[in-house]
Amino acid sequence: MVDVASVPTFAELEQFPESVPMLQNGWQPTGGPVDPADNQGLLNWPLRELTDRTRYLKTRIDNMAVKAADLVTVGAGGEFLTINEALIALSERRPAYKPGGFITELRLLSGFIMAEQVLISGLNMGWITITGDDAETFIDRAYLTQQFGIRIPAFGVLDGGVLPRIGQLFTMMNTGSATDRCGVLCGDGGGATVLGGAGVKLAGADGANVAMGGRLSATGAIFSNAGENGINAGGSTTVSAIDVDVSGCAVRGVLAQNLASVNIGNGICTGAGSVGIEARDGAIIYAGNAQCRKGASDSTSDIVATRGSRISAYGAIGGTNIAVNTLTANGIIYR
Repeated sequence: MVDVASVPTFAELEQFPESVPMLQNGWQPTGGPVDPADNQGLLNWPLRELTDRTRYLKTRIDNMAVKAADLVTVGAGGEFLTINEALIALSERRPAYKPGGFITELRLLSGFIMAEQVLISGLNMGWITITGDDAETFIDRAYLTQQFGIRIPAFGVLDGGVLPRIGQLFTMMNTGSATDRCGVLCGDGGGATVLGGAGVKLAGADGANVAMGGRLSATGAIFSNAGENGINAGGSTTVSAIDVDVSGCAVRGVLAQNLASVNIGNGICTGAGSVGIEARDGAIIYAGNAQCRKGASDSTSDIVATRGSRISAYGAIGGTNIAVNTLTANGIIYR
């Protein structure tokens, strides 16, 4: 007689069977429905457990395959309470190829406050777009505590990873320390896309920091009123931020250095505390038709090129630190 306690219940059959029973000497080789307590179906018992394992694994694999656009919600009353919980669940899925692609939307519900950091390393999550019900979502700066690369970002990506696309405007709260607290960080070959009208305002340090081969696409994005620079790019990085708003930043609207390449055509870089836009150490800035004045009139701190850099500022508004269209030791500014 078989120990009834060892017989799986119906509920357990909905999970992965942990073991497959082995027929014992002396048992009757019975067929039919599995009922080990009455020595019925003993030949079918191991087969049933193996079948349940196969069914369970197939269901898991089918559920992991993402073949169309999806929507998940984050916040009170949503499917997940935090962005990281949602990303952990989504990261287990396998996006399938589809001509033209598809995007899964991660929507922040009304009233959601971001009290966490989203840090991606070596993982491509660019098939997810973060959106929000509110016009702006607040970031509680006190929860930005983990060093990631060279800063402490709200959204960070390193080692060739790709952040979820940021399609929501965030505002950093004046809580906790401001030191090194930036909105978006891309480093070591990591990449990010910030959609038009989205971004991070009032970052404690840089609105966006792009370093060591990082890549940022931020057409029409907003990184205004940062505690340091709106965009800080260095180390052979590339930034495409046409129509960007980096106004009102405490130090610079844009800083490009160490062979960085930055496109801020038509950008708003006004009201900076120190310099409107600055390129140095071999960096390149395209600032055609950009607004770069610190104050009400032109100054030599509006458009600044130093140490072999190059700025193309055709149609831009603002004064320059060197004579335009003349190559100097600081570089050249084209007007």
